[in-house]
Amino acid sequence: MKNIIPNLSLSIQIGLLIGALLGSFFVLQSVWVIATIPFVIIIYWLYRDIRLLMLISFTVSMIVFGYYINHIIAHYNRIQINIPKKLENTSIIIESSAKVQKLGYQYKVYIPEYKARAFMTIDNQNLEYGNKLEINAKTSIPEEIGIRRFLLGKNIHIYMIVSKYQILDSIQCQLQCQVIKSIASLRNIILVRIDEAYPNQVGEFLKGILIGYTDTLPADIKDSFKRTGVSHILAVSGYNMAIIVMLVYQQLINRQVSRPISFWVTIIVMILFTILTGAEASIMRAGIFAALILGAEQIQRYVGGIRPLILCATILVIINPFYIAYDIGFQLSFLAVIGLLIYGQIFKTYTEGIPSLGFLPMIGETFFAQLLVLPILIYYFGQISIISILANILIVPIIPLAMAWGSITSLFLNLSIFTYPLVVIIQLVLSVNQYLANISWASINTPKISEFMVILIYIIFALLYFWYKNSKKYEN
Repeated sequence: MKNIIPNLSLSIQIGLLIGALLGSFFVLQSVWVIATIPFVIIIYWLYRDIRLLMLISFTVSMIVFGYYINHIIAHYNRIQINIPKKLENTSIIIESSAKVQKLGYQYKVYIPEYKARAFMTIDNQNLEYGNKLEINAKTSIPEEIGIRRFLLGKNIHIYMIVSKYQILDSIQCQLQCQVIKSIASLRNIILVRIDEAYPNQVGEFLKGILIGYTDTLPADIKDSFKRTGVSHILAVSGYNMAIIVMLVYQQLINRQVSRPISFWVTIIVMILFTILTGAEASIMRAGIFAALILGAEQIQRYVGGIRPLILCATILVIINPFYIAYDIGFQLSFLAVIGLLIYGQIFKTYTEGIPSLGFLPMIGETFFAQLLVLPILIYYFGQISIISILANILIVPIIPLAMAWGSITSLFLNLSIFTYPLVVIIQLVLSVNQYLANISWASINTPKISEFMVILIYIIFALLYFWYKNSKKYEN
């Protein structure tokens, strides 16, 4: 009975995750489940079986959370259908920095009149968080189901293109507003310093690996990284967070700084890095996961296996219930980490879901991570990168050096004697990646598979893994 609380907690977490997934696609009813709670509690106290209590906790949390998500979707749909196709003299509030688009600059905005949020395209790149505008705009809701799910996952109701606008007074900026504006200003300063130190493609590449800014990165470079399967370094993922942890925490420990101080300094840097890079699901996952492992080290308690990952996923799903169903960054990030965990367990290496920075483990980690995300990539994009393992081996080991060197020289040592060597290295990286991408068989297009096939493939993966684990038990 001593493990009753951890087991119950795990059951509830798994229930919430599956409930979030089911509730995003199916209409669930919770009344009958809630009605059975008194009955099953009585049965539990009669038989005192922890497995029954875990099953109860799992079922109730799954249905109730799924039912809750049904209500969120219904509320979202009601708001969406009430927004007219033309907005005239409508007030909106800016809630993000500008993102470069083909038709102008895109902002996330709030529309108080309809209690809705939108992606707004406008010809002004100098708007700030908290600015209030009066606009005339055309609105649109995409028909493609994939884009509609993307918008739902971001809690965005419509796209709109502004034809006329007037900037009004900014809203009263409270603490949250001030913090966001300060971080946005810091981000802009970093972008400017990178441009000054590293112009052209080298600077655009550094913006991607340092803070995930790829708006102005040439499309051909983006496509080449996609073909070689190394685009994750530009998306600011778990690998980038692992580098941050190594550069900050490990260096502080090596310099005899106490573990508590090293821990809190690293946490602050991780939070700042997460916000600077846009707080996407993949980087939030990496940050929370790294924080859990670092926290466990502080109390000298081993944390390994799948449980920290499940807890991390649960926290994110509570923050945004639609991450698990509609955010591809969330899906790819967690599946890649599961691949790392499986690799670590099979080959008895210390790979607790954080990518290693060593050369040899990278081959196995890349293979298992790519294997786990493969069905999702085929489902969304219908493309497989054949050369990804080779590309990762050649390119990824250089990224820690580029991040450390690039950040220091951009912010503090903007002299050609310090920046030129990195320019040569990054140009070599871009050239190698472009060469690999131009190989005819670097990636192949495949027919997209159905959701049912994706689920079936992952069930097969799970069965193979458990078969392997059981076979090893019998051998021992």
